[in-house]
Amino acid sequence: MRYKSDTQPLCRCCGKPIAKSTRIVWLRRPSSTGPSNSDFSRTMEVDSFPTSREECQRLTNWQVTALSYWKSEEGEARHVTSFHEWDGESWKDEFFCTGTCAEAFARMCARHQTGERPLVRLWTQAYSDAVARRNQ
Repeated sequence: MRYKSDTQPLCRCCGKPIAKSTRIVWLRRPSSTGPSNSDFSRTMEVDSFPTSREECQRLTNWQVTALSYWKSEEGEARHVTSFHEWDGESWKDEFFCTGTCAEAFARMCARHQTGERPLVRLWTQAYSDAVARRNQ
């Protein structure tokens, strides 16, 4: 589930910053078939493949976060075959960094309902500490 916010959310369980939600851009030579696009990827036709992050950045208005390179056995120069772009406000989730943290938090909430309160306080303290560090 994508979550949009100007501020990077923190995991409610462990306090870790939640990862950016990026889209992969596949680069290819111009062809007769049209480009394929979705929320998670898109295809871009280029006359010549970029060779650096700066060249990829010129192809998009979003922030380039990662590159994938290819070098042929024929000795051609290394070039970018795909890159990841980020819109500056989308995160992978609003509350948890992983499914493991979501599950652990759910189990702690269930224990809290049965009267085992100290364990819940221990985990939510990690989130409180992370928020305090971020606000310093």
